Amino acid sequence: MMNNISIPYDALELMQRLEDAGESCWIVGGCVRDSLMGKVPSDWDMTTSASPKKMEQIFSDKRLILQGKEHGTVGVVNKEQVYEITTFRVESGCSDHRHPDRILFTDSVCEDLARRDFTVNAMAYHPKRGLLDCFGGQQDLQNKLIRCVGKAEDRFEEDALRILRALRFCASLNFQADKELLESAEKKAALLKEISVERIWTELEKLLVSFGAADVLCLCKKVWQIILPQLLLQKNIRKIQQLPTDAVLRLIWLYQQENLNAANLLKQLHCPKNAILRAENVWKIQHQLSDSVIDFRHLLNQYPEESIEDFLQLTTLEAPEKAKQKRVYLNKAKQGVWKISHLCIDGNTLIEQGFPKGKIIGCVLAELLELCMQESLANTKADLLQKARQIIVQKER
Repeated sequence: MMNNISIPYDALELMQRLEDAGESCWIVGGCVRDSLMGKVPSDWDMTTSASPKKMEQIFSDKRLILQGKEHGTVGVVNKEQVYEITTFRVESGCSDHRHPDRILFTDSVCEDLARRDFTVNAMAYHPKRGLLDCFGGQQDLQNKLIRCVGKAEDRFEEDALRILRALRFCASLNFQADKELLESAEKKAALLKEISVERIWTELEKLLVSFGAADVLCLCKKVWQIILPQLLLQKNIRKIQQLPTDAVLRLIWLYQQENLNAANLLKQLHCPKNAILRAENVWKIQHQLSDSVIDFRHLLNQYPEESIEDFLQLTTLEAPEKAKQKRVYLNKAKQGVWKISHLCIDGNTLIEQGFPKGKIIGCVLAELLELCMQESLANTKADLLQKARQIIVQKER
């Protein structure tokens, strides 16, 4: 595991400015963890002895983002990249199990690291002083272990979302969870009820698309009883890894195993409308016939093609041969007519031919479409107009 970290020049420039002003500055958190693992960090966060006010003075020529100023965080924009720099701080109290009741700035970087969630996220690095690892994070990285900084129960009392974050890190990094962490997660699982559903979904979404999602879903039953109610999470859970890395699709499959509609959970988690609609569509498609070309034309008429693809993905997981045949039906269905816009005539054509205006035009076109989908009527202008006249005569009787 590498110990020398290559910090981007633009980040080094900001660090040097702080140090030239008599302050200390370290890169910290996820960027240190990822760098030690040989990955390229997406963000370079820093921690410093400088107060927010001092940072504003030092970076007065830069565009600053100050929404987090009261918590010690100043976003500095350098070459169009945002670098979050946070004053060394300690936290106390957490009556809502999510946010600290009190924040105090400190001169100690080790005290700042002590407030963080997991040892692998509680390391700092300085280009001259090297790695600062007060809690054994580097060893835990080598052992592929997620462990809380200090007592796990206390960390989860401070921020219950850390329970789900711990499981998400295990899934995304393919790490094991520390025994104490797992026991405390089970013990404090009920605190997750006090966390906003939006934050729950953010973590759950990342977890579900991770390489180790199946393994983690087999851990901490009390946690999943709260996050994913009604699911038994049986042994065939490991099939989830055969699906594309799509959180919504994987969640739909999990609920499908219990013959449940995942859209209900997605609504409770305030997920985007398109995610809820995907689940609703797959639920409906699963309860419609799909054993012929005509069936698939009706599906294409009623649902987006993406929803039919979701349905076929899930069918492939459960019954590959059946899914293969259904795809043959779908491909043949797409060669025919399944939308009114596919007809060789439209409402204007009928009006030009002397058909009465109004709702009856739509009714005629719908009947023509149905006949074409069933392949009992050819999609030609002559045949469609002839049949349209017959339909009008029948309706006038």
